Amino acid sequence: DTLELSTVIDVIVNEPRLQGLRLVNDPAFWPENQTLRKVIGDLAKQCNWIKRIDYAQGVFEFALPLLTETSIIKTRLDALFTWIQRNER
Repeated sequence: DTLELSTVIDVIVNEPRLQGLRLVNDPAFWPENQTLRKVIGDLAKQCNWIKRIDYAQGVFEFALPLLTETSIIKTRLDALFTWIQRNER
């Protein structure tokens, strides 16, 4: 099965906890928002979006270029990637 990006976006945009944000269908226009990040994480777990490496890779390939260089999440993901590459514990 292939998880379609449009399905993920639709679930996020229509999530009742996010209705106050009035999200559009283009994630490039979504705000940097702690609630949005939390809900996306909750939905990813609930919907099993990132249970497979190929799904996770697709999400990262899509999402990372959309994040500004100074965003907190991009900074943390870069730090995580660097840590993984060094193979530290």
